[in-house]
Amino acid sequence: MTGAAIDVVVGLARGDFTLDVAVSVRPGTVTALVGPTGAGKTLLINCLAGRDHPDRGRIVIGSLAVFDSDRRSRVPAARRPVAVVTAGARAPQRRQGADIPGVKDAPEGSVAAQVIARLQLAPLLAMPAATLAPWQWRQLALGGALVSGRPVILVDGLTEGLEPGPRDRLRAIAASLRGLGPTILYACHDVREAARVAEDAILLEDGRVAASGTVTALSQSPADHHHFADAGCVTEGRVCGKDLVSGLIELKVGSGIVRAAASAGIGQRLRIRLDPLQVTIAPADSAARTARDGMPGVVRSLMPHPSGDLDVGIACGDVLVWSRQPQAVAEALALRPGSPVRALATAAEVLGPSTDAPPVWRPRQGSNLQPSA
Repeated sequence: MTGAAIDVVVGLARGDFTLDVAVSVRPGTVTALVGPTGAGKTLLINCLAGRDHPDRGRIVIGSLAVFDSDRRSRVPAARRPVAVVTAGARAPQRRQGADIPGVKDAPEGSVAAQVIARLQLAPLLAMPAATLAPWQWRQLALGGALVSGRPVILVDGLTEGLEPGPRDRLRAIAASLRGLGPTILYACHDVREAARVAEDAILLEDGRVAASGTVTALSQSPADHHHFADAGCVTEGRVCGKDLVSGLIELKVGSGIVRAAASAGIGQRLRIRLDPLQVTIAPADSAARTARDGMPGVVRSLMPHPSGDLDVGIACGDVLVWSRQPQAVAEALALRPGSPVRALATAAEVLGPSTDAPPVWRPRQGSNLQPSA
């Protein structure tokens, strides 16, 4: 199944709340719809699904205008080319257990077989329905949506209300959805979840689009950092070797080397995340264990974080890496825009094969990347 593009320009008022957005979603991508509770994520999902109706605007899915206020046209929910998965979703049941139409005896290489493998559904399909936990029903419902043949999947609150263990397992499964074909709009609260799951992101605040773009670009943008700070830096690296002492693979990232726990061949490009809490800063002239330790760079930005620490943006070649440091450490290192430093990442988190374009951060001409006090 090939995914369909989504183009939305809508406005609607519900009591004291107003949703007023214009967004586009690339076909075949996983796009995160991120924002706090009350930002308008579910309302927008419901408008796309036909469960709620805007006061004005237009919604186009693929080539089909499912809503157009100027023409007074509206496609009923049942006829829209979307499948919806929510926190309360359940897969169909058969007498022995859960069921997903179209997956029984799925031929090898088929979409259904890929979905069963990626979402780890085979054990669940063999379990009695009464023994399935709520998060497993969500897992099965997601599988059912993916094999439904609908070009757009709307996912709202997949990990909402779950304990850490099941939540993390579902997040890992959601991160495997990239490249399956359908367009997936994935609503969530946490920018770290968005970074792990999605290729693109749309950030909602108070019913408005606060920022949008690729996860790579947003995670490395000083202008958008206050929205995406906890995501760290999402980029890609090329496997260039293996550390024989630690057993970690080595990846060429920007101006230097980072390590990660993963199995990958030389030359393979991986999508990775560098957590700002796992990146330390050393003076550029400090003695490194080897010449392959860290990434030489230049401080480009000092951004205050709500915790009271500073997020230091370091340009390491064409990648902007973030390191969260106490104010006292930043002062001791005399960090200023233009300071040469070395960024040292404890380990990169591998998010999967690379799907993003090459790193896209570039300083804008004439911009002052250090915010005023």
